[in-house]
Amino acid sequence: MTETTFPETQEAEMKPDQKRSLAEELLRNAIGHFEANKAELERRVALGASFEDWLNARFMRACNRLGEMMAVTEAAYAGLTDDNWEGPISRERLDLFAVRLLDGVPAFVECAIVHRTTHDKWRAKIAWDAEKLRRIDRDDVLKMVVVYCCSVAQDVLTDPTWTEWIDGIEFGAVEKLPPLSFPIGNGGQFALMAWIVP
Repeated sequence: MTETTFPETQEAEMKPDQKRSLAEELLRNAIGHFEANKAELERRVALGASFEDWLNARFMRACNRLGEMMAVTEAAYAGLTDDNWEGPISRERLDLFAVRLLDGVPAFVECAIVHRTTHDKWRAKIAWDAEKLRRIDRDDVLKMVVVYCCSVAQDVLTDPTWTEWIDGIEFGAVEKLPPLSFPIGNGGQFALMAWIVP
């Protein structure tokens, strides 16, 4: 297995609007690609099992297909932080690493899936993803948590069961982006929720 090399960018620090712009670009690419694969997405959601790896692979393809970004999944965290990342933490893998080719700005993305059989323990997993990103001590990158919300029967942005669960996702001072979504199934919805991590 080869290690991913994470580039340095030209600027010492990304401004908040630059981070938001890159995050929105990533999400727009992803939502369009997921919608183009709606039939397969609906089938997987209806099964009720986790398919996060499939979603992450599609997210990567969405980044790579336009020729404006380059992305890989499962990049190693090793060497990204000054922390003592020994033991199990040293084997952690980043869900998505993307670089915008125009300016070489990198994005570090952790993803999680929420569907009808998701338990509350996944809130802790999402918080841990944010903590891993916080340990990357660089100001010249975008660090983002993305949550794939999917239901073939409920509107995940308005159904009280869903909104209560999503509102319970907590991991400190971060910027939440407006969700992107499209309908699936019989009154259901697929939505991308995302937070920029400082």
